[in-house]
Amino acid sequence: MIFDFRVIIIGIVTIINLIFGIMVLTKSKRREALAFGLFILTLVFWSFGVFMFYLSLEPKVSLFWAKFLYFAGSCVAVFFLFFSLNFPQRTTPLSKKKILLIFAPLGVFFILYFFSGAIIKGIIIKHRFIYGPLRLAFDIPFFCYFIGGFIQLFTNYKKSSGLVRLQLRYIAFSSLIALTLAAVTNVILLWFGIFEYIWIGPEASLVLIVASSYAILRHRLMDIRIALRQSLVYLIIAGFAYGAFYFCIWLFNKIFGSVYAPGALIIGIFIAIIFTIIFLLFEKFIKKIANKYFFGTLYSKHEALQQLSANLTTIIKLDKLLSVICSVIIQTLNIDKLAILLILKNKQKAKLQKIIGFPQSKINSLIKFNFLAKYLEKNHTPLVYEEIQNKTGDIFIKTKTQMQYLKANLVLPLISKNRLQGIIILGKKLSKEAYTKEDLSLLTSLANQTALAIENASLYDSVKDLNKNLEQKVQEQTKDIRAKAEDIKALLRMKSDLLDTISHQLRTPTSIFRGMLSMVNEKGDNALKPNEREKFIKDALTAADRLVVIINSIMEANELLAEKARINFKPTNIEQVIQECINIFNRMAQDKKIKLIFKKPKNKIPKIVADPNYVKSALEKLLDNAVWYSRKNGKVAILASHNKQEKTVSIKIKDNGIGLTKSDKKILFTQFGKGRGAKMINVNSSGLGLFIVKKIAKEHKGKVTAESDGKNKGSIFTLTLPVMQVV
Repeated sequence: MIFDFRVIIIGIVTIINLIFGIMVLTKSKRREALAFGLFILTLVFWSFGVFMFYLSLEPKVSLFWAKFLYFAGSCVAVFFLFFSLNFPQRTTPLSKKKILLIFAPLGVFFILYFFSGAIIKGIIIKHRFIYGPLRLAFDIPFFCYFIGGFIQLFTNYKKSSGLVRLQLRYIAFSSLIALTLAAVTNVILLWFGIFEYIWIGPEASLVLIVASSYAILRHRLMDIRIALRQSLVYLIIAGFAYGAFYFCIWLFNKIFGSVYAPGALIIGIFIAIIFTIIFLLFEKFIKKIANKYFFGTLYSKHEALQQLSANLTTIIKLDKLLSVICSVIIQTLNIDKLAILLILKNKQKAKLQKIIGFPQSKINSLIKFNFLAKYLEKNHTPLVYEEIQNKTGDIFIKTKTQMQYLKANLVLPLISKNRLQGIIILGKKLSKEAYTKEDLSLLTSLANQTALAIENASLYDSVKDLNKNLEQKVQEQTKDIRAKAEDIKALLRMKSDLLDTISHQLRTPTSIFRGMLSMVNEKGDNALKPNEREKFIKDALTAADRLVVIINSIMEANELLAEKARINFKPTNIEQVIQECINIFNRMAQDKKIKLIFKKPKNKIPKIVADPNYVKSALEKLLDNAVWYSRKNGKVAILASHNKQEKTVSIKIKDNGIGLTKSDKKILFTQFGKGRGAKMINVNSSGLGLFIVKKIAKEHKGKVTAESDGKNKGSIFTLTLPVMQVV
């Protein structure tokens, strides 16, 4: 048996394909990885068939391996189509019917190859064979399967984007090159009787293996990057053990003449012990070298991030903590941009803490991006730009747009106790590599520890600030207590004034109608005449009405001050409310011979959203003052208007009474505030009416104003209310 370089190369390619295929099958459970691994194994069977075809010397044996390699070629075509239909990852698996249609022809091929001479009839000379009558039964399905697979891959390539598009680019184009070379050297050239280049076909598969390895390392193809590193290490170690074994055989044959010589067996025991020690050291050495030179960035990242994770708990200053995190991530991942946002406690917004590379204006736009924070807090998973390219849904479309605007590649949540503490935003790697599965795993672990460290650092800063400002806070609290003490004194004085006012206000009308009623009750000679009796009863009723008004004012003021008032907003006809108030004060106005005039606007005033009872109460108090303080034979005019631009309604009450001075205006709307003229005319006034009106206007987001040209020149009070309310 003569070995030439072609056989050696085919053998090496077969071993490489076998290792790569097993690695893909065992290190990833994903459907497309399974299909890809099976496709690689069919390449192994095909390479092995070519290998054995070149080794065989007997015609019958050569004929068997010729049929084997052709059947293996059919399997390559079938499994290539199967892989192309599964890559990239399908949302739903292929139906059983489709799988049966894809693989059913293999049964026919198996019978035609191994149980007939229909496709390959026999061997002419070494490494040459004769085709049978059904040769096209191989060629046509072979090309149909390959063309179908390539169409599927390139269709997926056109539809995809981002990371998946990069992966498809390497797989599709490397498959096209490798399988085209294989088809030319193992099919097309054989049509013309050229058999010398069959051995090149298996070597062409290295193009696919190299491209796939590159895609795995740089673009996270099927997430088996770590498996490739481990396989490389194991391959080198296996090579070392294989070489050491044959070196010992050569050495024993050289020294002792045979590996079974007594001396060889005794020396072999010591060599086995030495080899075990050397093997362990060599394994450790190879892993270190592989990590350093073949996977240097991966090794340094792992080490640096692991060390940072261990040191996070020792850093308690927030600024230092964030600076260290930024520095380590940028150096180890070799990225160009980074930003850290922290979520403020008890506030639904983020605060920018650290920014490197990103424009601050763009990051500020992300701070308002509330639904992204809600998504991260709910799902606890990082968002990679390439991975959300083809995802649908409003959240992914908005996130993709925002990340594209920022030129960000990764958004990492900082989660502690199921609460979003902050967000780390990372830009692209300077090497243009994609973020690997290991990157994401380490970063996620780091993020969780960072969130806890940030929480501890924030707590430390809070305690530090509390201790630093304790004296100041005590002083502030003391000052606040003193201020509250003054407020309490003022409230006590107010309470005393209120009690005095209440007692005075209640005593006067009570005394009046008690006196009136006692005189009405007189009989005999002291009995009142009918007209006097009617007048006394009328005065007693007026005093009773006044008492009710005073009591209602006191209760209403108490509700508004204590914020117990329940404002019931609803559509209100303001003209109707005004008319109801006029009806109430008609008798009082007639008694004083005062004209009460309601000047309705030309255009109808729209309904306003307000509490009709409180609005009526405010207008009653304004009308009460206007009628009470107007002179006999005077006039009180009520005017209503609608301001369309400001969307307000105004009610003006104009009288020709005692007017207002500058000093009156200062205290007019205060509690118990009464002008000098009012005190002289109406000693029974509580001083609460205008105070209540102001409170009601405020509750309605409106206002009340008073105008006067001076003493004895009348007054104009204006109540302005918005048409609509935000309830």
